Amino acid sequence: MKVEASKSLTGKHAYRSVVLVYTGKSSPIVVSDPNRGEQAPRVYRRGSASWVDIRDLLEGLDGEKAWIVRVGLARNPQLKIKGVVEVYDSQGNLLLRAVVRKRKVRRSCGDPGLKWLVEDALSRLGLASYIRRVNFGTGGSGECRQGRSNSQI
Repeated sequence: MKVEASKSLTGKHAYRSVVLVYTGKSSPIVVSDPNRGEQAPRVYRRGSASWVDIRDLLEGLDGEKAWIVRVGLARNPQLKIKGVVEVYDSQGNLLLRAVVRKRKVRRSCGDPGLKWLVEDALSRLGLASYIRRVNFGTGGSGECRQGRSNSQI
């Protein structure tokens, strides 16, 4: 999966991508260092991005249930945040996609029962006070299509 921290040359726009790995019994493993793995293309000019192999983090689980949450957020000059939160299982299947726009989180597709993962990931990133509404009643009826994505598990 891609982990990134980049800014535009003027510093007015920024993009941040973080991966959190949740297991059943412990607090999540946060992968936020963009210099950790193989170099990847970045969104903006300044900063860095890398591909992180999640399989290394999942090795010691021995069949235990795990969820991988990828949060990708962009900030514009008005300090508005837009982005996407994606939840994957340990096999790499997309279970839930939610979009963040206008200080709201809305389910785009997937299982609304995984709402707690999205809320916990955003609160761990310090965005709980920024988000004013969470809506998981809308969105697609069922499964998410893999389609075009920044993730490679």
